[in-house]
Amino acid sequence: MRQRTIKLYRIEDDGRRLFAGSIRASSPADLVLRWQLFLATAERGVYIARYRGEELGLGLVPALGEPVTLAA
Repeated sequence: MRQRTIKLYRIEDDGRRLFAGSIRASSPADLVLRWQLFLATAERGVYIARYRGEELGLGLVPALGEPVTLAA
């Protein structure tokens, strides 16, 4: 199966969207796993996963190592 590059953004307090990284996933299950791993190591904040302009997931990291997925 073909791999897709998903772009990850962090939403700042003032509403700006800043690039936070990218992940490559070859299936929906692979995407969920990599998204959760990214959130587990991310700094505190709100993150969005996007592919070609479409929002794939929204995650909240209240503290390091405590990710909460809001939507997937």
